[in-house]
Amino acid sequence: MQCSLFLYKSFCSISQSVQYIKNKLAPLLKAFAEEKKHLLLIFSSQVRMTNLVEVKVGLHCDECIKKILKAIKKIEDIETYNVDKQLNKVIVTGNVTTEEVIRVLQKNGKNATPWEQDLQPQPNC
Repeated sequence: MQCSLFLYKSFCSISQSVQYIKNKLAPLLKAFAEEKKHLLLIFSSQVRMTNLVEVKVGLHCDECIKKILKAIKKIEDIETYNVDKQLNKVIVTGNVTTEEVIRVLQKNGKNATPWEQDLQPQPNC
């Protein structure tokens, strides 16, 4: 009987200690979870995605190329850009989408399409 009483008191004491620790840790864990969310938001906003964008566009003369390069340089988050005159291809890398590049080129009077969708050269100079 004494052993059972001792075990019961020990168990109660341990339960109270665990509850005390939980009560002390709960606010800390909640604060940690909030800080973790905050840090993830900051990190995700600073992570830059690098995409490879290839578009088909008419590149018939040096003026066309200059016009295209000038337009592409203005796109935000561009890392690299290149023009392949033989293939009538513009290649852009950075945090940019195919749609953004096409929109900028079309705004500047160039007929541009995604590279994989176009099989024929563009007549637009």
